[in-house]
Amino acid sequence: MTRQEIIELTLQQVEYRRCSTPEGIEANDEIVIPELDRRLPEGDIKTCEDFKYLNVECCDTCHTFYPHYDMYLVTLPDCSRAWICCTVRSAVLGLKEPSEEEIRGFFGGKIRE
Repeated sequence: MTRQEIIELTLQQVEYRRCSTPEGIEANDEIVIPELDRRLPEGDIKTCEDFKYLNVECCDTCHTFYPHYDMYLVTLPDCSRAWICCTVRSAVLGLKEPSEEEIRGFFGGKIRE
């Protein structure tokens, strides 16, 4: 996808456009569009759709609430760029969720029940 295609898709998916007044939509668009324009590079950009083969469910929060801040622009090993949500990013980069033991260690062995 191109930068402009991603911006258009984002505006179709973003939550504020579903439940806001025309003035609210316009005010939010004035923040979202320039931020996406600033963050996204020129050229072909891969998106979550390109990683369907990983069988990972996209993060609805990243895609719909603050995509201009919550989505990740990553450089892949082949030097291509991807605009992806947190769950796809974790799968693509081989990140894993911490185990309960790792979490306990981080909090000094205690987790509030």
